[in-house]
Amino acid sequence: MPKDWYEWHDLYDTEPKLQQRLEIVQEWVRRDWITDAIATPPVQTTQTIPTVSKL
Repeated sequence: MPKDWYEWHDLYDTEPKLQQRLEIVQEWVRRDWITDAIATPPVQTTQTIPTVSKL
């Protein structure tokens, strides 16, 4: 197992099992993102400005 970040990521370009794993994870992330985008209603925000009272 490589300890260098770049070397570790380079393995995804050369190792078929890691390439397959990456594709699976990317698909899960896409599906989850799409599901969240569809299922989550839009959020309405309001801004309040605190008042400072002088005593």
